[in-house]
Amino acid sequence: MKKAFSGIGLVLVVLGALILLFGGLQWFVAKNTLDASNDFYHSRFKLAGIAFVLGGCLLAVGIVLLICCKKCFR
Repeated sequence: MKKAFSGIGLVLVVLGALILLFGGLQWFVAKNTLDASNDFYHSRFKLAGIAFVLGGCLLAVGIVLLICCKKCFR
């Protein structure tokens, strides 16, 4: 049981970090877009915001799951 929960926690941490990286890339692309009046600019910022929230939540849940596994299943 401990290995299953810690494996899930580790997967969530890695997935959250990758999604945060993707969000940072989208934000960087949107920030460096020259024409800020088009829809590309706004959709990239929306995508970056969604990725930051989703990645941060997954990362937090994964870290909490790993900590709980260490404390509960000694």
